[in-house]
Amino acid sequence: MAVPFPDIPWLQGFDKPCRFEGEVRNLIVHGEVPKQLDGTFFRVMPDPHISPSYHENGIHYIPFDGDGNVSAFRVKDGHVDFRQQYVKTERLVKEREARQSLWGRYQNPYTSHPCVRAAIESTANTNVVYYHGNLLALKEYTLPYSLDPVTLETRGYWDFDGQISSRSFTAHPKVDPKTQELVCWGTQAKGPGTTDCCYFALGPDGKKTEECWFQNPFCGFLHDAGVSEDYVALMLVPMRVDIEKMKKGGLHYYYDHDLDLHWGLVPRRGSDATKVRWFTWKNSFPTHTANAYQEVGPDGEVEKVFVETVLAQGNVLPFFPEENRKDNSPTISNIKIQLVRFCFDLKAEVPTDGTYQRLSDPEVLLDLPCEFPRIDDRFTGQKQRFIFCATAHVTGEPNSLSLVGSAGLNSYTMVDLSLGKVEHCLFRPNSLVQEPCFAPRSKDASEGDGFLIGLVNRLDTMLTEMVVIDTKNFSKPVAVVEVGLRLRQGLHGNWVEASEME
Repeated sequence: MAVPFPDIPWLQGFDKPCRFEGEVRNLIVHGEVPKQLDGTFFRVMPDPHISPSYHENGIHYIPFDGDGNVSAFRVKDGHVDFRQQYVKTERLVKEREARQSLWGRYQNPYTSHPCVRAAIESTANTNVVYYHGNLLALKEYTLPYSLDPVTLETRGYWDFDGQISSRSFTAHPKVDPKTQELVCWGTQAKGPGTTDCCYFALGPDGKKTEECWFQNPFCGFLHDAGVSEDYVALMLVPMRVDIEKMKKGGLHYYYDHDLDLHWGLVPRRGSDATKVRWFTWKNSFPTHTANAYQEVGPDGEVEKVFVETVLAQGNVLPFFPEENRKDNSPTISNIKIQLVRFCFDLKAEVPTDGTYQRLSDPEVLLDLPCEFPRIDDRFTGQKQRFIFCATAHVTGEPNSLSLVGSAGLNSYTMVDLSLGKVEHCLFRPNSLVQEPCFAPRSKDASEGDGFLIGLVNRLDTMLTEMVVIDTKNFSKPVAVVEVGLRLRQGLHGNWVEASEME
């Protein structure tokens, strides 16, 4: 008999596991899906298929855990077809065979059942990226799982035909629109608790083009990065890994209030670890980047690198424990979250006393609680005009804001950096939005001319809708698509043009 899911916020209400696999063709559309859209909106959500009941100290679950369940919305000629499939990871297969949970605390193999401690722990639940004929389901502490991009069937655990020696692969690789390279990195690249980091890139033909190994200043949380034409700016968040605590049943991460935010600026060409340059700023938590770009001086040398990111002034993940907390440290209820731009001055003098170069305070681009920043991906690595993101926009109307799931994000926002203009698409009360992505109106459309696509959770009906917003009239969706299911909070996804997959 299946064990019920525990009565905890992350697994009840709208975030109760979905567990659906199947296909629904010709979803009902309110309004009109633009005929210019011809492609697939892929996204993935952590979706436990079995109650997380195995742990010697009782049940433990956080929102980042759960098996990867991939959704695909195929859009063509104004119609939308929906398909959803679990990634058949080694973890899911073994638990399905056992009909019970076998893994313990999040990213802590010491708390799992002895029969699976040598197994690949990946849940493949954080992002899905299309590359070289494969849909890659990503979890950043292992290598990807490859899926068939049409059927979503799992092809297997993938090491890029033996080219990748890192044991981990980022959940946020970037595609360089000029070289078509997939820019990647792996943290804790030689196993949990190690400070080894590996930068690598893969060409459009599937062949590795670059690799550089180096050491991080400490073993911490390295989730996203900004990628310019010549540099990768890695965000090393002040969340430590303590293997000894893990061996005693503790969590993988602890947020350390005494630790600075660290940035590693890695050259995209060459393998010289001594050229990796580190910067610091005060204790804070950048969550996801929008973009990065660089400025070149008269001599052709890169003088500055800019990274645009969401920045929180404290720990935004309260389900991870904290260390060295101060009396004035912000709590999740009053934490400051903004969209900002950091500047890395490569011409500034490098400290000779063993410390790292200190960054100036970042420029604020949007003073509004926000997350999941996205751009027109055709402009990755270049100075761009538009940023799209999910925002917590309180209008005075009754609204059910929640720290579970989308954390109160109830609107989509378009920021025009050139004009200083901000536009919002607000949703009715009791609605929470998931991460959006951008689809251009055509291949040669100007930057930002296209459609924002995302999912909206309707808490009153307990159902999810897909919305399509025309950026020329941002305040209201041109199409609302009934999914007919409750799709719990996803993490990340991407729009893939049909021509790319062909």
